[in-house]
Amino acid sequence: MCPDRPSLPDGRDWSDRPVISLEAARLGAVLVARTGFRLPYLWATTALTEAGGPPGEPGEIRYESWRRWPGPRGTSSRVRIRIGPRYQPGELGPLDHFLTARWIVFSSTGSSHRAVRAHHEPWPLWRAHPEEIDDDLVRATGLLPLPGEPLAHYSPGVDVRIGRPER
Repeated sequence: MCPDRPSLPDGRDWSDRPVISLEAARLGAVLVARTGFRLPYLWATTALTEAGGPPGEPGEIRYESWRRWPGPRGTSSRVRIRIGPRYQPGELGPLDHFLTARWIVFSSTGSSHRAVRAHHEPWPLWRAHPEEIDDDLVRATGLLPLPGEPLAHYSPGVDVRIGRPER
């Protein structure tokens, strides 16, 4: 799989995935994403709380988000997950890579197209088990929640360097 343009299980490029909205705590990042790239970033107040597990292992994560701008103002999300064992090399499949690989962002406005590369190491991933989900964000999009158990992953994060816009 090429990190610049990973493939989906059916062979399509991952870039055909639409982003309906993305909540971000930094207003500056929201304004740049919305005005410079026409991406649907939304300004939100966010909180992340971690409760530790055994020494050196994550335990539980609680994430909360309250939309500030643009509306609908006050739309919120509360998610609590229990962190499981770390995925070992070779355990992750095409769906895992499809959901977590972010190497480039594409944006189109009329006939203008832009791309911005994200440079980072692959995300270290742990299994995650949703314990609580109260998500108004899905309802605010007009989409119906999917039936069944959600698929979740956890990562402590990686350092990311964003490149210059390309045409």
